[in-house]
Amino acid sequence: MDAVHDADKIINDVADSAAERTAELRAAFEERAAAAREWAADQTDVFRDTVQTKPFIVIGISAASAFAAGLVLGVLLARR
Repeated sequence: MDAVHDADKIINDVADSAAERTAELRAAFEERAAAAREWAADQTDVFRDTVQTKPFIVIGISAASAFAAGLVLGVLLARR
């Protein structure tokens, strides 16, 4: 019965350790997710301010991005 008791204790110790590590990982993940949400909200505010203060620059960047994407797509499709 000693071997069974020892094995049961080892299993419980491993389970407790896994539960603790899972809790630590969950807390770290939630902390980083909150930081990412805060960063995204900050970037949204920055973008909104940029659009309001410099609308023509934003339009130009959008047009240039669309042109570049179209150019890349055209080159890829022309290879066929």
